[in-house]
Parts: sequence; C-alpha cells; structure tokens
Amino acid sequence: MGEDEWQNPFCWKGLLRDEYFTKALKCRCKELSTGLLSSNSVAQVADSLANILEESAERNFLRWSVLGEYVWPNYHVPQTCNSEISWLKHWLVERKVLN
Repeated sequence: MGEDEWQNPFCWKGLLRDEYFTKALKCRCKELSTGLLSSNSVAQVADSLANILEESAERNFLRWSVLGEYVWPNYHVPQTCNSEISWLKHWLVERKVLN
C-alpha cells in the first residue's frame, strides 16, 4: 500500500487486517479473474477502447509531443500508442491483477 497515507483510503489497513474480509476479497478476485476480469476479457476491452480513441489519440499526440519522452511520474516511456496499450496489458497480467 505504500508509505503515502494520502494515496490509499484510510480504512484499507484495517480491512486488510480482518481475516474474514481478506478471505472474501481473495475469493471474489479469483471468481472475477475467470470471467469479467480475465486477461482475455480485459485485453478485448482495452483494444476496443483503443480503437474508439484512435483519432483522439492522434490529435492528442500532435498537440502534446510526449511519445518517446519521459513524463513524470510515468515509469514506461512508450514510443507509440500501441506500445503503451500493450505495456498496460502486460503490466496488469504481471502483477497478478489479471490471470
């Protein structure tokens, strides 16, 4: 959860100490990861949104020349819109947010 108390809801620490809550949370996450939040499902949503936003993204990067440039606090520096979308999907899967 990090050191910065302002970035996380104040109640999370207490909730995550509660055994009943953490078991229920794990069960719900596991349930969702086989359907609505599966890697394939989230990838399809990301790709469909990328298609919808394609023209807007082009205009955005014409106006704001940030592709290939570091912008604080971003860790990843994409060279293209597609590389940003691919990196986001990979990031979610690697962190076991999605399975």
